[in-house]
Amino acid sequence: MYTLSTMKLRTLTLLTIACVTLTACGTPPVPVPTETKESLEAKAANGDAAAMFELGAFYHDASNPGSSAEQAFEWFRKAGELGDARAQFNIGVMYYSGEYVTQNYVKAADWFQKAADQGNARAQFNLGVMYYRAEGVKEDFNKAHVLFTSAALQGFNEAMFNLGAMHAQGQAVEPDAGVAYAWFAAAKKYGNPNAAEVMGKIEAEANAEEKKALAEVSKALIKQVDEAVKNGGKVKT
Repeated sequence: MYTLSTMKLRTLTLLTIACVTLTACGTPPVPVPTETKESLEAKAANGDAAAMFELGAFYHDASNPGSSAEQAFEWFRKAGELGDARAQFNIGVMYYSGEYVTQNYVKAADWFQKAADQGNARAQFNLGVMYYRAEGVKEDFNKAHVLFTSAALQGFNEAMFNLGAMHAQGQAVEPDAGVAYAWFAAAKKYGNPNAAEVMGKIEAEANAEEKKALAEVSKALIKQVDEAVKNGGKVKT
């Protein structure tokens, strides 16, 4: 692995918390219910967590008659308590943003943790930012790095960008402009709108030999990320 630590990259900042709305970040975590409310209610009465989640989605949608943040929260909570990671994420969002409930970062982190433990990339990313910013949890760059990595290996480009920033600044890892650039390159490939600008700044500081090294490091990392994404976030050993 090439190391270009002599290049000074100390002005980068991480993205702020993402996915603070229930319909952000790629595939919406709140789907349009495919069944009638009555059908979902019947299934929910029999303990169907997926139906509870969809009822939460129904009540959260302001365009539906009888929409209610209170009902949305309660159905998401019930589904989350039964282990539905999407509902756990949404409860975390509602506590983080203070939607219907009183804003509570500790409870938001707890719910994000439940979803993150099940591999939910959005929850992993949000929890990583909370550890980075000491919101509801103690500051812990190591945990933030681990969580960002888990989300990045599922194709979450915001997490890739933040890993680039952490490697550039030496947070939880030794500062390494080469690895930072590689993560920014991966973020760009996966659609991050901010990565190209940062890559350009790194390239402007690099000589011809360093630019070649940056390209090689990026190619290797992107290959690893692509394989992990295809393998459900797991790196082949």
